[in-house]
Amino acid sequence: ENFGGKQYLKKITLTPEDLWLDLGAHIGAFAISIFKSVSEVWCFEPQPDNFRLLEKNLAKNKATNVTAYPHAAVGNQDKTRPLNSHHGKNTGSHSFLPIRGRTSKPVTCQNINDIIEDLKPNKIKLDVEGAEVEILSAITDWSDIEEVIMEFHLEQLKDINREMFDSILMLLHGEGFSTDFTPVNNFKR
Repeated sequence: ENFGGKQYLKKITLTPEDLWLDLGAHIGAFAISIFKSVSEVWCFEPQPDNFRLLEKNLAKNKATNVTAYPHAAVGNQDKTRPLNSHHGKNTGSHSFLPIRGRTSKPVTCQNINDIIEDLKPNKIKLDVEGAEVEILSAITDWSDIEEVIMEFHLEQLKDINREMFDSILMLLHGEGFSTDFTPVNNFKR
């Protein structure tokens, strides 16, 4: 788990020319940790309470080169989709995946390829609670993308055989990326 954006900072490179796409921005910890070192950051956070806190945190930190969007990135053409909200202390675990005991409300969605075409990012951070495979496998033009960093929770996503995780690695390798990961808990390589 990434707390306050710090784990990501150990794995990424930052340059003043960087244009970061922050998918699953939550309350802005990642964007706030990098905005002074990069050209622009575009945050996508569909959960309304998190989005309000994201905007407040960006304003409080005077992150004028960060733009927040109240949308979810998706791999298809859905304009809205039900987001299953977690009502416990962890406000970052909302998901499109159906999870028992969660309430569902529609959120606005935007296709990942439209986002990339419009904004032209060169780096992507994903913390999208189960939508990683959908989003990454839908990207049609990787030519400007230099770096991708993400969280992936095998246990929460019930990816016991690592099929989703391995498909992400294969996809990234196929696009010319080298991969590295930091296992947590009892992750077996």
